[in-house]
Amino acid sequence: MRRHQAEASHVAGEWEPPDPILIALAVECDDVVYSQIREAPDLPDRLTAVLGDGWEP
Repeated sequence: MRRHQAEASHVAGEWEPPDPILIALAVECDDVVYSQIREAPDLPDRLTAVLGDGWEP
């Protein structure tokens, strides 16, 4: 059902798939939060590049 709604929204121009770079950063952040990997020193800089200067780490 949700896939059908998403596809209908996409066809109607109401929804665009998320940016693959942002998805990769989200996965990396989850891995850091759950201690699966160590935080890369440049992670805040890469987040700022994608999200803009208005976000806070």
